[in-house]
Parts: sequence; C-alpha cells; structure tokens
Amino acid sequence: MSKHAGEVWREHGALDYRESVDDDTTAQPDMAAIRTTAGAGEGDSVIFAWVTYASRADRDRINAAVMADPRLQNACDPTLLDMSRFNWAGFRTLVRVPEPTAPGGMATITPHLVCDGAASAIEFYVKALGARELARLPAPDGRLLHAMVQVGDSTVMLCDPFEGCDDGPVAPSAASTLHVYVADVDAALARAVEAGATQLMPATDMFWGDRYARFRDPFGHCWALATPVREISNDEIREEAARLFGG
Repeated sequence: MSKHAGEVWREHGALDYRESVDDDTTAQPDMAAIRTTAGAGEGDSVIFAWVTYASRADRDRINAAVMADPRLQNACDPTLLDMSRFNWAGFRTLVRVPEPTAPGGMATITPHLVCDGAASAIEFYVKALGARELARLPAPDGRLLHAMVQVGDSTVMLCDPFEGCDDGPVAPSAASTLHVYVADVDAALARAVEAGATQLMPATDMFWGDRYARFRDPFGHCWALATPVREISNDEIREEAARLFGG
C-alpha cells in the first residue's frame, strides 16, 4: 500500500516519499506522546509518513491531486490502517547541515541541454522517459528561454539556442551545460579561472533571482554557476523576461 501511494505522490510532483514504522518509542517513556497523539493502543503500530515538496503551494496542489486520484480511492485497507486516527502537519526546515546551496527540489549539479526545438524535446522526453514538465518560459518568438522536466528523481533544464550563447563542446543547436549551485558565484568563478578555465560570462545578478556566471573548462565543456540571491515568483520572472526580450 505504501509503495503504491508513494508512486502516486511522486508522479504528481512530490520530491520524496517515505514511510517509517515506530519500533522504539515503547522503550522510551519520553517518546510516549507520539503514540498518544496517534491514539495507539497495546499491539498497535504507528506509521510515520514524510513527504517532501518544493514549496507549500506545491504541497497543497499535489495533495489535492493525490486525494482526487482514482488509483487511491478505496485503496486503504481498514484492517491495516485506521484513518480515523490520522493526523497531519507541515514543517519548514530550520537547520540543515550541510546547508544546501541549491533551491528546494534541485540537486547541486543539474544538466542543462540546449537543443534546436526544445518544446519538441520536452514532448519526446515525456513519451520516451516518462518525464514530467515542471516549468516553461517562452520567448516572444516562441522559442524556449528556459524549461525544466523531471525524470524520476532528477531534474533536467533545457532551452532553445540563442544568438550569442556559445555553449559546450558541440554545435549551439545541440549543446549541453552543467549547471552548478554554489555558495559564492564570484569566488567559484575565480577559482575555476585560476585552475585554467575560460570565463564565458562574468558573475551577474540575473532577472530570475540568481547571481550567475559561466565558464568553459580546458576539455571543452561549459559550466554555469549560480547562487540564489533573492526570491522571485514565476509571474515576476515572466514579466521581467517579457520586458527584457520585448514581448
């Protein structure tokens, strides 16, 4: 049951889904409140589910979709789980060691593909890999300035080629970049250049909220460095992109 439910949660966009069973609170009197909250009696097991979302808005959207999903209707076996004793709450991370440099839901290193016909590429990845589209930011001429898809537990960025963007060791119509979240873009770029990299773009505050830089390594591969410096909504990003690109 848990595996089936978790697959549905992940399909609708949850970043992680885990369920754990209480196997130690009965031996620790100070932990008895967990069993009390769950209304657990002698012989009962307490199940703790932890679902991770990119944001509270995503949580609300995904939970609504999951609850309406026909695959989960009447899927709970009442002889195994008593949903009348179900409790739930949301938690915001206060401290994480080490503190991540990437925004929620993103890995430290993310592949960024530049391909002629990025919209068609998204359709292909959906059909071929079961990818799920996460974001799409079109330019006024219809090309994609930026897009993201999720394949399993991994995120891939992609966009159409644009004049003046010299990415990677292959033709601009089919290039790849490794996008890296770092704590300090300026320091990371200086370290890369000192090690032999060629700077392609100096550290710059970008309209989507990151401080961003690019370099090519001695082997021909392009790397992008980013540090989130301010929170900005998707609507604000679209408005700023339209202003900058004249659409």
